[in-house]
Amino acid sequence: MSSIQYNMGPGGLMYAPSRDIAYNYPSLILAVRNAINEDYWPKFMEIMEQLGASFEDLDAANIACSEYLNRCCNDPDYSPRSLLEEVGWFDIHPAAQMTWFAMMGSVMMVQLFHAVRSTSKVGENRADVIDVVAACREARRIINATTDTDELLADLKEVVRRLKQQNVDDQKIREVLNI
Repeated sequence: MSSIQYNMGPGGLMYAPSRDIAYNYPSLILAVRNAINEDYWPKFMEIMEQLGASFEDLDAANIACSEYLNRCCNDPDYSPRSLLEEVGWFDIHPAAQMTWFAMMGSVMMVQLFHAVRSTSKVGENRADVIDVVAACREARRIINATTDTDELLADLKEVVRRLKQQNVDDQKIREVLNI
């Protein structure tokens, strides 16, 4: 299977973002899988139970995610959805699914902290991080203050325009907007 690679400079190394994902996600899933217990995530457990899911549902989500990762290369005809169906992901209570992903997000935040820290100078304010954070705060402020859909879209368009003026690339904007 091929991977998209970027030339990091004339005669330089080739960078393939997919390799980072392939090497990092298994450790993330393992970290969540190994931390599944009711005492370690009390607030997540409380919210999940309020939404009608049980610890057993969360355990089922945990097993399905591990099985998904373990089997993703077994059959070239698998699509992400077909494999998720096969491991039973869509049969699991949605609150347990959300809890599992919230746990993974918590682990990812720690990993991101260490990654940004290890690739930045002490005291450095990284422009790319500052721009994305500012855009997220502005978008949240707009969304929370507005109920008119047309107005929301116009405001969102303005935020994107300002990000582009600050030379934030389209990929980062799509990532923030989750599109």
